[in-house]
Formats: sequence, structure tokens, C-alpha cells
Amino acid sequence: MKNSGQPTFHRSSASPKLNRICIWGGNGSLAGKLAQWYETGAAEGVQFFAADIVPETEFRPNFTGFAGYFDVTNGADRQKLIELARDQPFDLGYDATWPNAHLLNAMNMEPFFKHILVTKPFVSIEQFSALEALMHLAAFRCVREKLLMHDHFANKPGLTALLSSLSAAHSLYGKFSRMLIVITERRSVNDPEEIKRQEALQGGMVPDLASHAVMMIQLLTRKGLMSRDSQGNYFRRLDRTIVPTACVRAQMKLAALPENVDTACIIEYMVPEKLTLAREDGTVCGKPFSNTFYVLMVCGKGLSVTADASRDLKAVEISFQGQGRATGIIDLETNTLNEVLERVPGLVIPRDNERIHRGINRPVMDLIGRWHDFSTDEDFRTSLFQDKELVWENMKVLSETTAISRPGLLPSYAPLEEIHNFVNTHIGPANGFRYFGTTNGNGWPMKEPPLHLMRGRPLLGTIP
Repeated sequence: MKNSGQPTFHRSSASPKLNRICIWGGNGSLAGKLAQWYETGAAEGVQFFAADIVPETEFRPNFTGFAGYFDVTNGADRQKLIELARDQPFDLGYDATWPNAHLLNAMNMEPFFKHILVTKPFVSIEQFSALEALMHLAAFRCVREKLLMHDHFANKPGLTALLSSLSAAHSLYGKFSRMLIVITERRSVNDPEEIKRQEALQGGMVPDLASHAVMMIQLLTRKGLMSRDSQGNYFRRLDRTIVPTACVRAQMKLAALPENVDTACIIEYMVPEKLTLAREDGTVCGKPFSNTFYVLMVCGKGLSVTADASRDLKAVEISFQGQGRATGIIDLETNTLNEVLERVPGLVIPRDNERIHRGINRPVMDLIGRWHDFSTDEDFRTSLFQDKELVWENMKVLSETTAISRPGLLPSYAPLEEIHNFVNTHIGPANGFRYFGTTNGNGWPMKEPPLHLMRGRPLLGTIP
């Protein structure tokens, strides 16, 4: 398999070595997303083991690169895995199972793994109360300390570039005034690739796609972030909350899912933040003040923005309060940024070989070459995997979002108009939207879908 622009790793012989990884749910992780990880890891001397609930002969595609495979429904296999891990705990357990199994797996795996990596959503929304207990009870600290969560949208180079220069963006353009986050995929839930993961779709689009968008809000509003105004005065974000105000969920025609499972959703979040003037060392000076902005989020599968259904639309539009052209756009498909963000001082534009990288493998690839840094450097660890407090808050927000959701319709239109009509059919005060779809806010800024988002640049060179 080609390297696809991934860096070449060099490890000092004195560094701690990553020796053994166990993939929990190995069958689901072999379709290609982790294949390069296996290949690179094997070249670096890492042994991969796997466990799943099916015999290895049923793997599709077939895979023979494991140092050992265990069918955990087979008592003898399960005992062999336990004995192997008891003799030498695995450096890392990667949980690639369905969300409703994550929590139970973490409890079962904890004694045998030094670290446990779970992809989003951390657990199914129905298990939110159990997660709350895990996060707050002292008896489960040993489990919490080993947990890692990987959200591949958070590691996309376009978003990473902005996050690294966010203070400078605020200094140049001011506070946030609104955001629009769109994560739509042309591939529907009936596609063969999606059918393989239908168990992960049973919660609908809020945990499947909106969880990514919520994490982006969290990272873009990091507590403690400092910036300066044009006179050199420092500002610091003391706190912020993410409050769902409206959620409409709808299902596409002939979806191979139960009738109560959505394939698209529109969500509005109110984000009140508390800011203050601060000294250079971060200490507060002056009286704290508030800034509240709203986020419109559109997520769905089987939605396209091109007549030939050839493109996904995954983008973030951030409007700052600065006068004039102050709407920044990140195309999360191509990792390109529009000229508003390119003007931010110190922002490093992703190189061409980075643009094709979609964030899926970056953290796990970095583990192989930088295990010593991962083991000893907390900052490096949190740059790859989301902070546990953010994981907990993410699940809390998702649970609150589903609690206020309303049913909607997914109208039948030509692909070019489908998202536009879906959104503008439902946003407004009658459905609980406080900002978008009212006199204060809006839906799409134009009749057509937001084509100016597709490549990270305005179609006609103008930004509202």
C-alpha cells in the first residue's frame, strides 16, 4: 500500500518501544482505514493481535497479518487472550466495535491494557448515565486514566491549522458571531459499505455525524484561550457552554433502518461564553463579560451538492465580528481554507501531501513513531486524542440534543437543491430555532446549496 504522504518515522534505540496492540473488533477495522497502520507497525516491529465475535475465516476481506486472533464468543479463545494479556499487558487496545459495546469493553479490558483507544461516539447515547458514573466515581479512576478517544475530524489538517492559530484569528477578526458546520455524505445508509456498519447507525445522525461537529465547537472554543486586540490588550476565555436549542431529524426514502432512526438532522446550538480582560500571564483584570453566538449544524447521509452526486460537503464556516470580510471557511474534504483564514498571521497552510489526509490515521500512525513522546508528554497526547473532559461533555451535549429532537421530512428534490430545501423547510421559531431562520439569523445565504464552501473559497469571490 502506498504511503499517501505519511511521514517516515525514526525511533531512537533508547526510546520505549511500542510492542503490542490488540484490535477489539478486528473484523470491522480491516476494510482499509487501518491497513496502513498494520503495514507500518509491522515494519517497526509491532505485533498486532485481534479479537472479535466471529471466526477469523469469516473476515471480509481476508487478513493474515495478526500475531494472534481470538474469537471472544469461544470460551477457549477468550481464556487464551486473557492469559496472554495477564502475562504481558498490551500497550494499546483499540476498540473498533459498535458504540453500544464500548463501555462494557472498556470495563472488561482495563486490567489487560495500558491504554484503551475508543473512536467516537464514546458510547451509545442510551448509555449516557453509565458513562456519567464512570466519569465521576472514584472507584473507576483506573479505567478513566487509560481511556483515549479519537475523533478523526479533529485531526483534519485544515482544522488543525486554524486551531494552532486561533488566538491570532481572534486578534485579527474579533469574537465569534456565528458558525455553520455541514457534514453530509453522498453515500446513503443503503450503500453496501454502510450496511456493514448499520449497528453504528442505529442511534441516527446525532451520534454518528453530529458528534464530530460538536467536538469541533468544543475545540474552537477552548477554555483559557488568550488573544489580543489591536492595542495589545489581552483577552481570555474563562468559560463556555454548548446548549442545544433545536433539533429536527428526518429519514430518507426507503432507508434500510427502523422508522425512528434518522438519516439527516438539522441542529442549532447556543454557545454563551464568558470572557475577560487579562494580563499577559493570564490573570484576570477587569470585570468578566459575555458573548453569545449560535451554531447551525447540518448532518446527513445520502445528501449531495452536485447534480451527479459526486461530492460530499464537509465544511466549517466561521463568522467573526470583525468589520467587512470576516467569514472564514474550511473545506474539510480538501483541507483548504479561504482567503480570510489564509490572512491570519502565523497560520500554516497544509501542504499538498497533507491535504489528502483526512485525519483517520494520523494519531495511530504517530503512536508508532513517537511512542516515547506519547508515554511522557501530556501535551503531545492531548494533541492526538481528545481530552477526557471534552469526551464527557460531548456525550452530554449529544444526549441533551436528542432529548429535544423533533421529527421532520426529507423532501425529494434534485441533488443540487436537496440540502437547501431540507434546511429551509424546517429551521425557524416553530421548530425551536432561536437564531437561524428568524429575523436575526438565516438559513443558506443563497438559494442554491453553499457551493462556495465546497472548495474552501467563495464561488464568486464574495463572502456575506
